[in-house]
Amino acid sequence: MKPTIYYGVAGEGLGHASRALALKDQLSADCHIQFFASGAAYKYLSNQVGCCAKIPGPSFSYRNGSVSVADTVRHNLHLIKGVKDSVHDIVQHAKESGDMPVAVICDFEPVLPRVAHKLGVPLISVDNQHRFSRCRDLDLPCLLTAYAKATGSFTEWMVPKPDLTIISCFHAGWFDDQIKEKYQDSTRMVGGFFRESFSSMSPVRGNHILAYTCLLYTSPSP
Repeated sequence: MKPTIYYGVAGEGLGHASRALALKDQLSADCHIQFFASGAAYKYLSNQVGCCAKIPGPSFSYRNGSVSVADTVRHNLHLIKGVKDSVHDIVQHAKESGDMPVAVICDFEPVLPRVAHKLGVPLISVDNQHRFSRCRDLDLPCLLTAYAKATGSFTEWMVPKPDLTIISCFHAGWFDDQIKEKYQDSTRMVGGFFRESFSSMSPVRGNHILAYTCLLYTSPSP
């Protein structure tokens, strides 16, 4: 029987879910991946993999095309209790079923990191947001510096104390020396994750514009 890995995915947008599917392609030959997701990612992954458990997760409220902080806070007041209840249910099911995960992967959501700590299994964070907390401060205007620090603090609350943090971004290589000293042993910065069906495509001239691309990164090393 293949070992089980729990994989928690953020529900806002589908970038997190797309990255999760790219990693699944690399891991599924050796492991059984049990997905957990909220929001739009739950619907998307359910259609793509057929087995995804629904969990609570933060959502953003918008006004005039931008995030409304006040509305977002108000609409997420229920989240802490929802996270606590979901963690309890997942931990209880894992213990009663006997199918304990050997590790937990988390892409910027608050439930599965706490499940990992309760079960005593390794927690691997794979996201983009940890660049705000794990990289050295850049010389930015005051408002952007404040935003970066607030986002970094929120990220560390969302995913507390991962054993390994993998920061996936399109500027990997530019900031390899920017990881803070205290995180250098447990943090890696890598490029984007893409599915084989995308990375194997050949470029063509057509009636579309390519916004960005990056080499597929397939083997993050601890």
